[in-house]
Amino acid sequence: VGAPLKGRVLIVDDVMSAGTAARESIALIKAAGATPHAMAIALDRQEMATEKQADGSVQDVPHSAVQYVRNTLGMGVCCIAQLSDLLSYLSAQDGNEMGQHLPKVQAYRDRYGV
Repeated sequence: VGAPLKGRVLIVDDVMSAGTAARESIALIKAAGATPHAMAIALDRQEMATEKQADGSVQDVPHSAVQYVRNTLGMGVCCIAQLSDLLSYLSAQDGNEMGQHLPKVQAYRDRYGV
């Protein structure tokens, strides 16, 4: 943090959703003349990535942002947890305060997940 960007760079982020922040970080690192090498994230939301279309619109694609970074950009991605881990945890919390969040998180996964 605060050091000049040079050599290989590890990107550290709290969460990866659609991949917008990852793509912006990668572009900034490359523009500075450094090489984005890998990413470490706390939570992979396992969400569909988005891609900018020729007309400027943004469209969901059938792969996650983590899959895009790994497969298309060839970078390693280390995730501490995934949305599926959170769903498993919430499923085991039946009858307590945390368990009440399961339907909303599952609905999110159904709508945006890959």
